Amino acid sequence: MTRDVPQVFRDKSVELNEVLRSFANAIRAKFSGLLTYSASTWELVDWDIFDIVGVDDYRRGESEEEYVAGLERHRFGKPLAVMGVGCCAYEGAADRGDGGFMLLKSTNPDGSGAFEGGVVPTRSEREQADYLGTQLSLLAASDVHAVFVFVFSFPCMWKGEGPSDLDMMFFSLVKYFPERDLRSNAMPPWTPKESFHRVADVFLSKSQPQ
Repeated sequence: MTRDVPQVFRDKSVELNEVLRSFANAIRAKFSGLLTYSASTWELVDWDIFDIVGVDDYRRGESEEEYVAGLERHRFGKPLAVMGVGCCAYEGAADRGDGGFMLLKSTNPDGSGAFEGGVVPTRSEREQADYLGTQLSLLAASDVHAVFVFVFSFPCMWKGEGPSDLDMMFFSLVKYFPERDLRSNAMPPWTPKESFHRVADVFLSKSQPQ
């Protein structure tokens, strides 16, 4: 499990686990529930400290079979929770997983985006929705005890047109509009994306008696 982790991370994991253990001890003195920690895949956590293994595990172009097989490296004889899944809302974002936002290099003075190679991605709410639907179904069938979708909202990334569409470069399930758009004054000031409805449908289906 550790062979792909840089040596500097392995060395620092000793300090990390000392800090995590001190936090857990302080929490357990006041709280009797189950504890977990949201780890990145490159963190070497001593899971004996916690009751639940928690890891951000985004699919980044792996096949469904490869992704599910990769979950095994996070199993330590404890319940497994995937603490973060999601992708952006443009064509090709699914293969980039948690790195999808990196095509946005900066913003211009007029608020539009400056994109990698000067190429503006094509918005696709369907790609984001399909990715999340697939991920949630895969995890539900893979003995995963909980999954958290990243993220509900990100108000500073507005929905616009063309290079002004910064919303597509983030993971949110709802979209916001710039102040000049009357929809920004609505209550609530956001509108669901396709992914919002897809996630709701998946969780609703899982809550029904089988």
